[in-house]
Amino acid sequence: MPIDLFNRDRLRQIGAALARLEATLKQMQQQESKNMSQITDWAAAEEADLTNIKTTLNSIVAGVAALDALIQALPVAPVLTQADLDALTAVKTASDDLVTQAQAINVGPPAAPPAQ
Repeated sequence: MPIDLFNRDRLRQIGAALARLEATLKQMQQQESKNMSQITDWAAAEEADLTNIKTTLNSIVAGVAALDALIQALPVAPVLTQADLDALTAVKTASDDLVTQAQAINVGPPAAPPAQ
């Protein structure tokens, strides 16, 4: 049974629509792949940053502990002069400030990158 003209036109329209859908799907797949690559790259960079921050914080914690141990090992007055006591107070204050600054660092997960 021959296909009439109307059905041929309709089949061409359907074929064209399918071709457009296929092209759109391919574009979406390419965009998804690009987005996933960006997410992976971003996550790797964030992981490196977090590792560096952790290393720095560990150094700060160790430094503060070392300073505190040195301060505690010092003999008590009257062997220390007022200048010595003032210097120790300044070191202890700086140590406490470092701890406070380290505790203020946001260690929560970073925000997602902006959509492109």
